Amino acid sequence: MHVSALQLEGKPAVAVAYFGEGAASEGDFHAALNFAATLGAPVVFVCRNNGYAISTPATEQYRGAANKI
Repeated sequence: MHVSALQLEGKPAVAVAYFGEGAASEGDFHAALNFAATLGAPVVFVCRNNGYAISTPATEQYRGAANKI
């Protein structure tokens, strides 16, 4: 069911979006977070660090100590 339908019908439910950390490099990811926040959508975003960003190892995709797996 679409998040907007959940809200319109007043159902006590949430939508879940599951993705890898490589998605955080895409503009659509940030747009989705902003869209959900602006509309107050009942959604939970779950990010899995699988060590790859798109098809590149995370160590080559990001900079900093946080990418040490």
